[in-house]
Amino acid sequence: MLLRDDEKSRKKMFNFLIRHLIIGVVTGWVILSVFIILDIASLRSLAIATGAGAIVFPLLYAFFAITFGSAAMGIGIMGINDDDDNDNDGHRLNIFPEFHQLSPVKVHTKKR
Repeated sequence: MLLRDDEKSRKKMFNFLIRHLIIGVVTGWVILSVFIILDIASLRSLAIATGAGAIVFPLLYAFFAITFGSAAMGIGIMGINDDDDNDNDGHRLNIFPEFHQLSPVKVHTKKR
């Protein structure tokens, strides 16, 4: 059984992913429409010349939707600000030192 907080977080994440999916699909379809209307790289001419325009255009729109939708969802997921790097006191863990904290290391070697 799911807890209410867990159920809310799942719904929130689902809505987050759906929103990014829609943004990606619409973006992909707009880009493809511009390619077809302006006949960039002779895309429209090539699709019409094949004689299979009834299947070419739906496939192009489907694959652009898959590509841009998944890319937008991935960008959305990678852009989440996750606070799992905090320790128990709520302070951010210092995994990588700041530039001013760095100091040169002396290495002693023997001559051959």
